[in-house]
Amino acid sequence: MKVRLSALTAFAVLALTASNASAATLVRAKLQKALSASQKPIARGAVFTCAADTCISNSPASQTLSDRACRQLAKAVGPLSPYGTAAKQFDEAKLTACNGSGE
Repeated sequence: MKVRLSALTAFAVLALTASNASAATLVRAKLQKALSASQKPIARGAVFTCAADTCISNSPASQTLSDRACRQLAKAVGPLSPYGTAAKQFDEAKLTACNGSGE
């Protein structure tokens, strides 16, 4: 019984740690104009969950934090500002390019 409880406790700690680590690498986009209804657009193979004026992807940042993904998302939901993770945001030049052309 103690072994099973210890294993469950360890699993819970690992799950919480992984959850906190992935939250730091979520790609978020703020929309310049709020959506009238929720959407789940796909950009570079990653699903974004969009509601009101925010889109979030749970896919790895390596897949979603790219110029191409930004352009595809902007084409689906409209201009973005800002776009990126908590640690890395697109600068103005990248955002202008992202919002200027859809792919």
